[in-house]
Amino acid sequence: MSQSLDAPAEVSQNSQTLPLKNDLVSSLKDSTEYFRKLVYLTHFAMMVHRNGVLIYLNPGILRLLGYETAEELIGRSLFTLIPPENHSYIKDRVAEMAQDEHFYNVRSEQVLIRKSGERVFIESESIKVIHDGKPALISVVYDITHRKKTEEALRQSEENFLTIIQNLPKGVMIIDEKNILFANRTLVKMLGFAAAEEFLGHPMLELIHPDYHDVAFEKSVNDAVTGASAPPLKIKLIGEKGKTVYVESSNIAIRFFGKNATMVFMRDITYQNKMEQQAVLNDKLATVGTLAAGVAHEINNPLSYVLGNLVFLKEQFTDLKNHLRETGGKDD
Repeated sequence: MSQSLDAPAEVSQNSQTLPLKNDLVSSLKDSTEYFRKLVYLTHFAMMVHRNGVLIYLNPGILRLLGYETAEELIGRSLFTLIPPENHSYIKDRVAEMAQDEHFYNVRSEQVLIRKSGERVFIESESIKVIHDGKPALISVVYDITHRKKTEEALRQSEENFLTIIQNLPKGVMIIDEKNILFANRTLVKMLGFAAAEEFLGHPMLELIHPDYHDVAFEKSVNDAVTGASAPPLKIKLIGEKGKTVYVESSNIAIRFFGKNATMVFMRDITYQNKMEQQAVLNDKLATVGTLAAGVAHEINNPLSYVLGNLVFLKEQFTDLKNHLRETGGKDD
């Protein structure tokens, strides 16, 4: 009896376990199918590779690389999509993922080669997965070509900006709240320095004569409060070996490499100052000359009167002397 009871009981247990296994297998298949659909439909570019060989590519990566079907790439080496100069770096990243403790490679900038041969800038991150029952790596790729081109355009724009500023006939200085960030060649030459590095990073006040510190400080405070540039200011700078240079300065607020800054334009007016001082001196000399001429004229009038009378007296004495000689000294 016990045997006959045991057998049905065993059969009954197996019959209950089998549906559970079937449900698990069915759920796993459904999950796998959902995952495949998700990967296929996502707008992210994805590719799966095992041991450096491409085994799956979704439409996103195909569009990015300019291919029409995945079959054009499946079975090919991952490195056919990577520039030769980056092979070593990618091999190191793949080798890291092969280690047990590594399951994720952080996002990094890379370059891929499109079907046309054009290079596309990307960021990618990878994670370990099981694909068709075997370990593999799935890489998610983000197209950053537009961003890189924008960054390159910005870099070129900044280079052009610095090139223009560097060659302006006026001295140009860029400062933050107080320190010198940039100085062009004209200003360096104007101050007698060999290179801008001799004073870059120093407080701007080091280049301003102490007599003008208060004026310069007042102007900077006014600009900060009003947000507008004040009229040009005449100040005196101190250059190499105490060289003094008079300049007329004006400034504007700018963004310099992502930071708020002030660009100061400086026109050398040292020669102009000398000419103005010489003109003032000439005016003074002219005034003195006019005064001297007036005084001389006033003095000359009485002198002329005296000289005229002396000449008259001399003539009278000459006539008297001749008369005495003719008369023998006798008085008629």
